[in-house]
Amino acid sequence: MLPSAQFFMSVWPALPVVGPLVDVAPVSPAEVGPSWHQLGQQWRSATEPGFNPGWARIRWNETGLLYEAVFLQRHPANRARRLNEQTWELGDIAEFFLQDPSTGRYLELHVTPENHRLQLLWPLGGLERFRSGTAPLDDFLISDPRWVESHTCVTADHWTARAFIPYSCLGLESPP
Repeated sequence: MLPSAQFFMSVWPALPVVGPLVDVAPVSPAEVGPSWHQLGQQWRSATEPGFNPGWARIRWNETGLLYEAVFLQRHPANRARRLNEQTWELGDIAEFFLQDPSTGRYLELHVTPENHRLQLLWPLGGLERFRSGTAPLDDFLISDPRWVESHTCVTADHWTARAFIPYSCLGLESPP
């Protein structure tokens, strides 16, 4: 787990989309356009050695959010082989964090190149309890494999990850 870091509020607009989100074909780096945002490591003073360039965007429809990421990388891999393994220790991942500012609760989702996921829902103070050792990671895991939907695509020079998060997973009934 990463050490405590400053939080950076996203100023990314989530673009509305009409129709199903999960049936969209994965994009290539050449297709990344103005609706995509370059990924980085804002909590570090310098980019970590081996950090692979990537871009992400968020879109939504009447049922949920679609998070998409594209990473320039040859041979991405993660040793996770089942839901909710500690993916951050096992290799490459696409990470998604979404916080509800009114409650402090946030969703954390990791997707590996092999399309295995780590699904966490952190209540206010939950991450601090886990890091201090007063609460086990299991207290925050979402064990339902149908909770969200994810897809990945690995090519010779890049990989993509897509996760669809229904509003019900966020405690919402409709778009905010």
